[in-house]
Amino acid sequence: MKKPSSTPSTEIAALLDKAEERLEKSDYAEAEKLANEVLVLASGKGKLSLNNKARTLCILGECCWKTSRNGHALMHFDNALSAAEAASNLSLQSRALNGTATVKYRSSEYNAALVIAERSLAFAEKNEDKKQQAKILSIIGNVHNDRADYLRALDYYTRSLALAQEIGDKYSVATNLGNIGNVHHHVSSYPRALDYLTRALVLAEEISDKHLIAINLANIGNLHRSLADYPRALDYFTRALAISEEIGDKNGVAIKLTNIGNVHSNLADYPRAQDYYTRAFAISEEIGNKNSVAINLGNIGMAYMYSGDYTEALEYLKRALDLCEEIGARRPAGYWMNGIAEVEHKLGNLDAAHQGFLDTLHHRHDVLNSNDDVTLTLIELGGVLAEKGRSEEGLARFEEALTLAGELGEKKRASDAHQKIADAYAKKGDFTQAFEHLTKHLALEKEIFSEESKKSVERFNMRVKIAEIEHGVEMQKTRADHFERELTIKALAYASQTEMIGKFREDLRRIIRKIEAHDPAINELIIKLRDLPDGVNWKEFEEEFLHVHPEFSANLLKKYPDLTEIELRVSALLRLKLTTPDIARLLSLSERTIDNHRHRIRKKINLDAKEDFAKFLSRF
Repeated sequence: MKKPSSTPSTEIAALLDKAEERLEKSDYAEAEKLANEVLVLASGKGKLSLNNKARTLCILGECCWKTSRNGHALMHFDNALSAAEAASNLSLQSRALNGTATVKYRSSEYNAALVIAERSLAFAEKNEDKKQQAKILSIIGNVHNDRADYLRALDYYTRSLALAQEIGDKYSVATNLGNIGNVHHHVSSYPRALDYLTRALVLAEEISDKHLIAINLANIGNLHRSLADYPRALDYFTRALAISEEIGDKNGVAIKLTNIGNVHSNLADYPRAQDYYTRAFAISEEIGNKNSVAINLGNIGMAYMYSGDYTEALEYLKRALDLCEEIGARRPAGYWMNGIAEVEHKLGNLDAAHQGFLDTLHHRHDVLNSNDDVTLTLIELGGVLAEKGRSEEGLARFEEALTLAGELGEKKRASDAHQKIADAYAKKGDFTQAFEHLTKHLALEKEIFSEESKKSVERFNMRVKIAEIEHGVEMQKTRADHFERELTIKALAYASQTEMIGKFREDLRRIIRKIEAHDPAINELIIKLRDLPDGVNWKEFEEEFLHVHPEFSANLLKKYPDLTEIELRVSALLRLKLTTPDIARLLSLSERTIDNHRHRIRKKINLDAKEDFAKFLSRF
């Protein structure tokens, strides 16, 4: 009898499931190919349902933004939203809006990203779709993080993490652990940052998400850079860059190139830093990431300034500032404003420098509502005023800087202010005041030197601690591998034992058949035969398996609830990379029966025949 062919809807569902799986594994090319196959199949065999159309377009949109094709991504998400609205599917509406908000955020359109994300969140909450809620909260947190509103960012990340943990969404858990780690890094809480970032990396590796692995390698690299451990920072950035290049994530490539450029800038190797910044700038411009374009323009400008090429520095810094103002990137705008004023000062353009430092003060005080680097700007402004012959105004700015530095505990800035004030009084002929401030400057310099020595030791100890933690992670993996090997060896031993018991049972049966029926020994042999165990004590073995892989069966059953008890057992043994003959011996079944079980399991989980079974199961 001819086997009935599968319906177009069945084929489409299978293709979409496979596309989602490839998307989760960062195999964007294959995911996109499968989604496009759905569109071809639908055009050839019948109309695509609105729900499947929206889902297909969402997959295509996510493939496009992951590979930095933002224009195509927006087109797909817009069409997906229309289909989802026509189908009245709130979950897919939320997913499409979530994708659009992500692209808008990546393009530095922060206000638009927030508006779209809030709309997406409303749909997700109405539909009680916690997975989408977690993703959207994370995007909103990213916007606040980029705007340096760390408390608000942390609030959104924490809410997103709680939802992700509740529903067991490991991708969102890893994403938010990394995000929270970055917030702690921004506020210089390095031990807590390291804890979160390490946990994020381990989880990203566990789920084999290359995109997340690259992100967290770069995050840890940035932490090492903050600790002035530049060789290790470069190692992490280089590894992250290789992964981003492998998966075609151009935005990720640009970020890692910028990271590496920053390390070379820290090492005062400005030509090499400029090379990396220039490459990052070109990619950022290609994919339309304006925030990254602005950052790299500014970085190139500062590198030119430190190299003494003030004309080039001015050109790049002004372009960076203009772009920051266009996209509303307020925090970096302050850096480039101050940089422009510095360059004007070095060029001897005192009026332009004066106005530039005033504009920077206004921006930091009134726009950012922050004292970040304000003392530096006040000192530089005071210096410009002194050069313009407005010594009293300059002195007032130095004293303002000194007062603020005292309030903020900025000893280096206070020391610099004391030195400038001493110079100003000396020029006035007030040598008593000059001597007093010079004495305070020297005392602070001595104190700073002592503290820097201690900090150097602390940074060294922190690097040692980080190395120990990283080694601990490796040891944890080694222990897990060791336990799994032990479990596999035990399983093989159980299989041999089961096979031996089976042979012994057959030997007893042959002996019984040879003994005459009236012989009293036959009853004793029959009892022994009945008492022989059928095979492995599965309950005992399962306890040992759960010790090594505590969530395997539960996670597998949660995603594929149609799996039977025997199929779960076969899956567990396949997870240990046992062969069909070994599994057959262990479960006292024929090899053909095990092959049938394998086939049914593959069919239920929509696993391609070419894909490694054990590797797939290791994700659970």
